[in-house]
Amino acid sequence: MSADAAIFSGIYADGRSTATRPVTFTAEGDNWLIHDERGELVASFPHPTTQISDPLANVPRLLIFEDGSSLESPDFVAAQVTGQPPMQQRFAALIHTLEGHAPFAAVATVLVVGLLAAAFKFGLPALAQKVAAKLPTEAESRLGDAALASLDAFTAPSGMSASRRQEITSRLDHLILPGESKPTLEFRNMGTLPNAFALPGNVILVTDMLAQTLSNDEITAVLAHEIGHAQSRHAEQQILLGSTSLLLIAAATGDLSILTSFAGTLPISLVQSGYSRDFEREADLFAKARLTETDYEPKLLADALRKLESLMPGAASRYSYLSTHPSNEERYQMLEDDSPELSVEEALAEDEAHSP
Repeated sequence: MSADAAIFSGIYADGRSTATRPVTFTAEGDNWLIHDERGELVASFPHPTTQISDPLANVPRLLIFEDGSSLESPDFVAAQVTGQPPMQQRFAALIHTLEGHAPFAAVATVLVVGLLAAAFKFGLPALAQKVAAKLPTEAESRLGDAALASLDAFTAPSGMSASRRQEITSRLDHLILPGESKPTLEFRNMGTLPNAFALPGNVILVTDMLAQTLSNDEITAVLAHEIGHAQSRHAEQQILLGSTSLLLIAAATGDLSILTSFAGTLPISLVQSGYSRDFEREADLFAKARLTETDYEPKLLADALRKLESLMPGAASRYSYLSTHPSNEERYQMLEDDSPELSVEEALAEDEAHSP
C-alpha cells in the first residue's frame, strides 16, 4: 500500500457465508485493495469489474465485486474514487449533494407532490374525456344496460300515468336540436327522492317524485341539464375516474369492455354524491345555452333547484342537484345572469378563470 493512498473503512462479506468483518480499503491504480484489521491483504479487485450502488443521502454505499463478495462503506468519498466514468461520478455526486441538504429535499418533495396533484386534477380528467369520447355505441349501450340493471335492484317500477310520461317526453323532444341523438327516457319510483340523472348509453332517468314536485317548465330545465351530462359523456367519465387503474388500462389497451363490470356502481354513486364540480358546472352551462336556444328561461333551472332545496334542506347535500359543488348560490347566480350569451366552451373557460 502506498504511503499517500487514502485509507477508508468498511464491512466486508466474502459472499460464501453470512459472516462479515471490518476492513480497511483503498484505491491504488486500477485496483481495490482490501486489508483486515492486522493490515494483511484480504482481496484485490479491478475497478472496472466493481458494481457500486448509487448514493442516497447518508445510506452506506455498497461495492459488489466480481466474485460475489461485497463491501459496505459509509464513506461516500471512498466509493466515489472508483472506475466510474467521470460524468457518472459527477452526476452521482450532484444527486448525493441534493439529497443531503434538507432544503433541496423539501423543494423536491413539494415538486413531486405538486406534479402528482396536477396529474390527478388535470391529467386524469383529460384522459378520461378522451377515452369516453372513443366509446363505441355498442359499448355505451352495454354500460347503460348494466347501470339500469343495478338501479332496478333498489327501485320500483314507475307509477306515473301514460299521459304524464308523454308530457315529459314531449318536453325532451323540444330540447333536441336537428341532427342530435335523442336520449332514451326511463322512469322509476325511488320513493321520496325527487331526482333525475343521465346514465351511459344516452339514457336519462326521471323519478316519479321529481315529476310530482316540479312544473312542466322546471322539468324541461332539468332535462336540459341532463342532456348536457349525456352529450359530454359524464357518466362514462365518472366510471373511468372511479378507478385510476381502470382508466390507464382502458387508455393503454383500448379494451373498453372492462368498463361494464364497473357500471353497476354508477347509480349508487350518482344518488349519494352526484357528479363532480366540473361536470355539474359544464351541465349547468349547457342547460343555460340550450334553454335560451329553445325559447325557455335559464332561470327555470334555478327555480327547480330552489324548490328541491326547500323541500329537503336537511338532506340537500346528498343529491346531485343539491350538492355543494358548485354551491347552490353560485349556480343560481350563473343561471340568472342576463349577460350576453357565450358558447358552452367560452363560458366554461371564463368560469374556470374566476373559480377559486
